[in-house]
Amino acid sequence: MFCYSDTDRHIPREPPLEELFSDINEDIGASWRKLGRYMLKKECFLNNIDEDFKGVSEKAYQLLLKWKEEGAATATPQTLFLALLRVRRTDVAKKLISLLPSLSPLSHLLHSVISSGSILHNSKEDPENLKIEKVLWDEDEKVMSPCLQIENFIGK
Repeated sequence: MFCYSDTDRHIPREPPLEELFSDINEDIGASWRKLGRYMLKKECFLNNIDEDFKGVSEKAYQLLLKWKEEGAATATPQTLFLALLRVRRTDVAKKLISLLPSLSPLSHLLHSVISSGSILHNSKEDPENLKIEKVLWDEDEKVMSPCLQIENFIGK
């Protein structure tokens, strides 16, 4: 038997990831493969999803499930939010914030980093250390400047 205090009833609980997946899979749509390349890093997973499922929204949903399965410890709403920013799906990232207000402290990244033409990423070695890279396009060649720590961007 569990006992709950009055305060326990007022603690907002985050929805399960699968519920978030259901809310954003249609929005991801045709970007599912690009997002999958960033999140899963294995083309064979993407090929299997592509073969086994019909419709881009279902493929997006299955991609998200596979990402959760493969990276259980790192599969969080925050990493999903950052992945959406990485593939320039700020519209879906905004929707994710509206579905999960606990992500709102990251909302400044939508405006200050992405709109500036920068790329946001985190490394596997240190996922908490976000880095920002400014990308300059010269015809088909990509030239990247040195990484800036995100702390340098916050509050400026």
